[in-house]
Amino acid sequence: MRDQLRLSPAKLAAAATVTAVLLAGCGGSGEDSGGGGGPEKKTITVAGLPLADVAALHIAMDRRLFAKEGLNVRVQPVQQSVQALPALAHGQVDVIGGANFVTFLQAREKGTLATRVLAEGARNAPHMMDVLVPADSKIKEPRDLAGKKVAVNILNNIQSLTLNATLGKAGVG
Repeated sequence: MRDQLRLSPAKLAAAATVTAVLLAGCGGSGEDSGGGGGPEKKTITVAGLPLADVAALHIAMDRRLFAKEGLNVRVQPVQQSVQALPALAHGQVDVIGGANFVTFLQAREKGTLATRVLAEGARNAPHMMDVLVPADSKIKEPRDLAGKKVAVNILNNIQSLTLNATLGKAGVG
């Protein structure tokens, strides 16, 4: 799996640049930059998850790409996207970096947060949501999971919903 996460320096730089551009366009009120050429806000707080999908944010921070554009970005670490929703709703963070669509769609459906997706941060790819087992496990395919317990980080979200759909497609109910 590690090989799947390796990106060339050019791709990393491109991803970091896209992140910088997206974040620079966020905001709307307060801390007006005063000119027409700068960001709408000079300081942005991003709820950052510990995911490969958010690597571009951290690379941009490390390379000071935001600062070079006159933007002060603070990263507020969160473990799950659902933890960042109240902070976003109460203005404690300006944007959530790296959350899944399920979290936002559920919040919108419940009326707890009016959301707007600016850009896709990652796309599902083959093996992105694999179930991992030890090499010597008797579990070799989805049907071997029938009657077994599988751990996910949060119920009724992207991991459990994807697993349920995969198992359902394999005839495991």
